[in-house]
Amino acid sequence: MGPTPAQHDAFRDFVRRFRPARFVHGGARGCDTLAHYVVRAACPDIVIEIHPTEDAGSTVWMPSGNCEIYPKLPPLERNRIIVSRCYGLLAMPQRDAEDWAGSGTWATVRYAREIGCPVYIVRSYGEIIPDKQTFDTWIAPL
Repeated sequence: MGPTPAQHDAFRDFVRRFRPARFVHGGARGCDTLAHYVVRAACPDIVIEIHPTEDAGSTVWMPSGNCEIYPKLPPLERNRIIVSRCYGLLAMPQRDAEDWAGSGTWATVRYAREIGCPVYIVRSYGEIIPDKQTFDTWIAPL
C-alpha cells in the first residue's frame, strides 16, 4: 500500500522545503516508490541510497538519477541499516496508532527510538509530528 493523498502532499512539501543532501530508502512499493520520485524531482542531483529487501516482489527496480543500490537483505536487517544511515527518520505508517503486529514501518520507528535517531511521523491526514518517545529522550523539558 502507498501513502494517503495527504501524506503524499506533506512529504512533497517537506522535501521541497528542506531539500535533503542525501536520501535513503528501502526500495519498496508504496511510500518508498513515492518518496524516491518526489525526492528525485525536487533534488535531481543528490545521491539516493536504495536498500532493497529480499522480498523481490516488493522492490522498485526502476530507480532514476544518481542511485546507489545495495544488496538485498531480510526486511528487519535492511530497516536497521536504513536507520543507521539517517540523521532522522521520516515515517509514513498506514495507521496513526502504533502497530505491534507486524508493521515494518513501526518496527523501524521502534529501532530508531532505541538508537536515538530522531523520528518524525507523517500522520494519515498529512500532519508531520515529532515522535514524542524519541524527542522526550534527548530534548530536556523547558
